Amino acid sequence: AKQAQYLDIAYRKACDMEVLLQRLFDFSRLETGGMPFFPERADLGDFARRFARENEAELERQGGRFVLRGAPAPHPVRMDPGQMARVLNNLTDNAVRYAGVRPLVLTLTVWRDRDMEKLRFADNGRGVPDGELPHLFEQFWRGDLARRDGAREGSGLGLYLVKYILEAHGGSVTARVDGGLVFELALPCEED
Repeated sequence: AKQAQYLDIAYRKACDMEVLLQRLFDFSRLETGGMPFFPERADLGDFARRFARENEAELERQGGRFVLRGAPAPHPVRMDPGQMARVLNNLTDNAVRYAGVRPLVLTLTVWRDRDMEKLRFADNGRGVPDGELPHLFEQFWRGDLARRDGAREGSGLGLYLVKYILEAHGGSVTARVDGGLVFELALPCEED
């Protein structure tokens, strides 16, 4: 039993190290301009629905669920699906780590605002102090919640990657507290 316990601890630590090394590798590629992007025409609403469907079982195991909202109209964008999946995975991971609420509810809302397609990613958690909002997207920055959660501390690269990926697509990301932490992602509309 002790051996199994030690093996489990070693395995979890190795997995944590693998994630950290991957993030540092990504950071290195960002800094050298070597992050690959393969944009293609896609529908942001379909993408959000597919992401939620493919990740709902894992989120349920972690005590959460997805709620989808938004206009059913087409939401055409030009994006790299792999990189945008990384964006939503980073936002989901942060919510699971720091929202501090059970059950966790992640609401994805898609709509058009003039020439931009928007995706609102909101959790029902505790949010962050107003003083931390301007720093969320800085590289290697970790807020007070992350520092207090020593067992699951982050690298400070996840939200930096989110911002980088959105800006590389010609879009943007903002954050605010509104009954939880809310991220608003914007991508240029790709009309025919």
